[in-house]
Formats: sequence, structure tokens, C-alpha cells
Amino acid sequence: MAGLGFKQGLTGAWWLLVGSIGLVLLGVFFARKVRGAALYTLPELVERQYDRRMSLAASILIVIAWVGVVAGQIVAAGTVLSILGIGSVAFWMTVFTIVVVAYAILGGQFSIIRTDVFQAVILFLGIFITLALVFSQMGGLDGLKASLPPGYFSFPTSPAFDWKMLLSFLILVGATYVVGPDMYSRLFCAKEEKTAQQSAILSAFLFIPLAFAIIFIGMSAKV
Repeated sequence: MAGLGFKQGLTGAWWLLVGSIGLVLLGVFFARKVRGAALYTLPELVERQYDRRMSLAASILIVIAWVGVVAGQIVAAGTVLSILGIGSVAFWMTVFTIVVVAYAILGGQFSIIRTDVFQAVILFLGIFITLALVFSQMGGLDGLKASLPPGYFSFPTSPAFDWKMLLSFLILVGATYVVGPDMYSRLFCAKEEKTAQQSAILSAFLFIPLAFAIIFIGMSAKV
């Protein structure tokens, strides 16, 4: 996502902001109903609403869609960890896969949620510490703005990002936060319906500062 900031400026934040919109819609209209269904997976919910054939189709589509996503995350983890200089990318990809599969099997979905919380804290700290360092080097937001080409601070649209592109982001990216199996699996694990709704809406608001922080970091690399 920082690459969007580097390439097109502030409008790159829409990649996460449309996710924020999707989470608000999920929280307001669906979270309570999803948690109230007392199920474990999205295909189960599909089966309850339709039939077993539709549930099987949903399962197949989820597997196909997420093979690429998971593969990308494994490659990214291996690439980042190999920077330590100990072992190759393939070695760290293998280690990462074993660790993730192990804690998922041993602890189930609740272990994944616990690691999600830990990862989120590390992510927020890392991003905002990096942003603080960037601003200290650039002379703050004004210094960054003065160092970038015209149009980089245009928002909500810019010469490089028009309303059609924003609409495509809403449909192709934002919608995944409303119907994504990763979202529903966490709603199913919520303590109660109210918690599911509040968590979705709170996450939506947390996305906003995170989106702009990442984009500012990407924009700074343009200088």
C-alpha cells in the first residue's frame, strides 16, 4: 500500500479507506445477524440460507481465492525474514508456514485471533514510529508537502486517481470487507452479537489513521 502513496500520493489511502467503509457496513447491517447464527464458517451460513450445493460451491471459491493470498503472504514473510542474513527465502518461507500451521492446528481460530491482536499492536507501533521518524527528517507534514510534485496531496481525487478508480476500489476492495470469509470467521468468534458489531465498527475507525500513516511513509520515499 505504501507503493500507492509513492505512485499517486494521498489518494492511495483509499485502498484502506474503502475497507473502513466496508467494515462500517458490515458492523451496522450484518455483524449481529452473523454472530447470532451461532455458526463457525461462511459456507455453513450459505448452507443455512440456501442448500448444501451452494455451500460446497462457496467452499471451493474460498479455497481458490485464498490460495493466492496465502501464497503471497508466505513469500512476503520469507523475503522479509531473509533480510536477517540467516537462511534463504525458501528456508524462512518453510519456517513461517510450519509456525502458522502449528498454532492454527493446536489453538484453532482463537489462537489466530490472539496472534492477530499481537500483530496489530506491533503493526501500529512500527508504522507510527516510522512515520514520526519520517516527519522528523522531512520537517513535518509541511516539509513533506513542499518536497513533492503538485497534486500529491490532492484528495479525494487527483489527476492520477479519478472517481471511476475510486468506484472500482469500493467494489473490488471495499466489498471484500463486507463478505470476506476472514471477516466472518472473526464475527463468529465474538463473545456476543453486540461485541461483533462494536468490533467491526471500531476496526473501521482504526483503519483511517493507519491508512494515512502508511501513505505518508510511501510518499516520503518519492522525495
